[in-house]
Amino acid sequence: MSSYPDFEVIRPDLLEGQHGLTPQISEKIGAITVFAANIEFRLEFAIWRLQGHSPKGEKHTTDAQPIGVLIGMFEAEVAKLPDRPAKHLAELWCKTARTAFEFRHSIAHGAAFREWGAASFHRNRSWYGEIRKRPEASLSGDLQTFENIYLTFALLLRVINGFSNTKRPIETIGTPEHIKAMRSVYLLMDEMASGHGPWFEKF
Repeated sequence: MSSYPDFEVIRPDLLEGQHGLTPQISEKIGAITVFAANIEFRLEFAIWRLQGHSPKGEKHTTDAQPIGVLIGMFEAEVAKLPDRPAKHLAELWCKTARTAFEFRHSIAHGAAFREWGAASFHRNRSWYGEIRKRPEASLSGDLQTFENIYLTFALLLRVINGFSNTKRPIETIGTPEHIKAMRSVYLLMDEMASGHGPWFEKF
């Protein structure tokens, strides 16, 4: 409840419950949203670094690009790296990020509902038979579902921070621990997106 009497009519806690959002799930969603924004921010710097680009005074091709395009640009630069652990980590990063951001898009741009005791997000859904420009997608799950996405975005951010940091040598980024963790979250995101569970469907 708010400490301001005039705001008591709002009852955001009731609204959260009606949308399937427990305090714990809301906490994870908030962090996912912040991590995702910072990944986009750092990804642009990582692309500039791998391209050897000095952005001062120029409008770069990364400017105002959607995340899917930025991932593709990073992937193209990663393909040029020597066949070493950093390259393997970055390749896994790109595959994982593509799926993880599909989940983020559903959270950020989908309509939220409480369904079957879970938080459910429907993006680009045709509610009355209307035609939509983009494909429909839905994401639903319990706290563990959003915990998995939260952990994945945390690792994506940690890794891209390394690639964007010009003071850190590229060859120090692909540690065995990071590669092992990235492989695990990649497999987890792939499983969640494959339909082997109640989490995600893209039509």
